[in-house]
Amino acid sequence: MPTVTRTWTFATTTEGLADAGNSSTLTFSASGSGNPASSIQFASTTGNESTTEYARAASSQGFTWETWGVPAGATVTQLRISNWDKRLQQANRLTSWRIRFRVIDSAGVSVTAGNGDPGDYTPSITANTSWSTDNGGASPLVNVVSGRQASTTDVRLEIQVDIVMGTGTSPNFQLLIDNIDLEITYTTGGGTTVTLGNAATTGAAAMAATMTVLHRMTAATTGAGSSSATLRQTHHFSGAVTGSASASATLRQSHAFTAAVTGAVAVAAVLRQTHYFSTAISAAGSMVAAIYSDAVDPVYPTSAVTSTGALTVSTSTGSLTVSSSTGALTVTHSTGALTAVTE
Repeated sequence: MPTVTRTWTFATTTEGLADAGNSSTLTFSASGSGNPASSIQFASTTGNESTTEYARAASSQGFTWETWGVPAGATVTQLRISNWDKRLQQANRLTSWRIRFRVIDSAGVSVTAGNGDPGDYTPSITANTSWSTDNGGASPLVNVVSGRQASTTDVRLEIQVDIVMGTGTSPNFQLLIDNIDLEITYTTGGGTTVTLGNAATTGAAAMAATMTVLHRMTAATTGAGSSSATLRQTHHFSGAVTGSASASATLRQSHAFTAAVTGAVAVAAVLRQTHYFSTAISAAGSMVAAIYSDAVDPVYPTSAVTSTGALTVSTSTGSLTVSSSTGALTVTHSTGALTAVTE
């Protein structure tokens, strides 16, 4: 699957990250010392305590998977921290420490909730004044929860640091962080997944949602021919689509036409290859006539249809009966010949 990497270098700023204020003794801030330029840091000079602090971006910054490099319309499936640089500048009286990198949504909830964090490390407590790279490539990929996979999901980086400081004089913890790489795995349209529903899809909105999931097109579907080729095998309506308004709402939501489909003939040309109706369509005027009279892929109605031009009532074998169960049966033709043919 394709991946994209979002990198935080902190060259001149904290890139929107700010101290969450969870701890009164462990603080987050920018550092003028970086690899190679500036960086961010967590620091404490308080001993004999266990504490936790977070650095996170504000939800108002408007970051989405797309602003982090994911293509529009893609589905984000997995995350991991593939690289980050650290320097444990001070570690006096430090007993243990842990750092976790995660992505959260606009409500502050992890987008991988229940599946772990994209980066979770418990490094050495030995101070080192040189920069080192922690390659998170061995870290397992963690799954993004289904409700946060859309490319337009609001996302933010959050860093959590936990420290345990022992007793004694001059406690001092200072951790510098730089060059964080988040590897994002995503999928685009055109896959082979097909979802079959056992229940009726009711209403234009519901049908649109169903069809959108079923058809994921990586490129535009342009023109009646290509639309027909793409869609004709996929939509099978087992019930009637009744009324011109509902037929229009149902069909236009389920098919992505890049231009307007205008007029009865055009509608027939676009739709004749794509829909197989097991019962009659009750719609208005010329649309019914155009679809019913389509010679390429006719739809056989359960009742008679009056159109323009010559009207021929015929049968090739057996008897032909034209009847009305109630009231009068009227066959009207305004122009041309009215012909009844028996072959």
